[in-house]
Amino acid sequence: MDRLQVETIQTPYERTAPVPERREKAVRYFAATPRDKTAPRASEPRVVVARSYEEALKEAENSTCTELDFTYHVKLSSKDVKDLQARILYIKEQEAKAKKKQEQEQINDGGKSVEECTAELIELQTRAIAIFQAIKGNTQLEALRVDAKDLGEASLSALAESIEINRSLLTLDLSSNHTTVRAAEKLGMALRWHCLQELHMDFSVMGNAAVDALCTALRGNASLRLLSLRGNNLGPEFPQSVLWLLTPRPLTSGDIVYKGTELFQSSLRTIHIDFNEIRDLPIRLGTVANLEVTASQNPIQHPPPEVLATGWKNTWNVLREEWKEYEVWHAEQVALHNLQLQQNSTLPKWMDARGYDGVNADDL
Repeated sequence: MDRLQVETIQTPYERTAPVPERREKAVRYFAATPRDKTAPRASEPRVVVARSYEEALKEAENSTCTELDFTYHVKLSSKDVKDLQARILYIKEQEAKAKKKQEQEQINDGGKSVEECTAELIELQTRAIAIFQAIKGNTQLEALRVDAKDLGEASLSALAESIEINRSLLTLDLSSNHTTVRAAEKLGMALRWHCLQELHMDFSVMGNAAVDALCTALRGNASLRLLSLRGNNLGPEFPQSVLWLLTPRPLTSGDIVYKGTELFQSSLRTIHIDFNEIRDLPIRLGTVANLEVTASQNPIQHPPPEVLATGWKNTWNVLREEWKEYEVWHAEQVALHNLQLQQNSTLPKWMDARGYDGVNADDL
């Protein structure tokens, strides 16, 4: 993205509804990436902050709506979604344990069955599902903000299906919902070849497993510029699936060989991982030239807190220098490996059956 153009747009409801500042002004980011041009673009960008479900459903189908948001009191689902999804997960875990022990008896603790929970989850999310199905044909919609609406797997899966058809979306905010591993994977697959530029998944109760599912499915996306994963219980390790969105995977992972002598230019420019449990930032981040990472409110031990406090530029420089030191060490190990092969000597255990022209999977 060579240059960003910024437009400030006022909502049509600012005189009648007290909405947060970010909903009064929408900052639109347009990058040099392909987007759906099957329909002519609206003459004027139109931001709608829906004040009711009926209004949201109408605007989702309206081809003049370029950004759809919701006021806080608009209900698209229920807080019960979280407990019902947890109930399904609990039953499946208990069934897996029983199967492992070769026990045939059914789980019967007086609670709802998986089928009952699933049916209730779909019923609770019918409004959200209807809105997500309605946006399929809206080729002018470039921003969708559905944060804090108690969305669960059923509605997020419906959204993923619509995203595969609607190729105009540039910004998607799904923060503060209930994103399961399966829903995260479906969203990632839908966005892999999409032109989306910003994805916000903050405080979505994802955990390491759901974030790995999302980012693994996203591999190959070349348009995403910002990924926000604040407050998702990540850690203590920096998610490798996020790392592989930024740099080529090493030779031992079946990907291309990458020499660290040149900086890598990633399409992903900004990552927010604040409010997690990450302890270390991988030195491989020092190989990405155009990246900015925010990682406040994490118990990070490396780089030291005093380095982090100076800002990302200095933090990146420290990571870069450590990567250069690693390259020297790695070259020495390669030379030792080749020498021992020539002398037909016994290799150290960590060297056996692996290639060393590139970096290996444990070199972070």
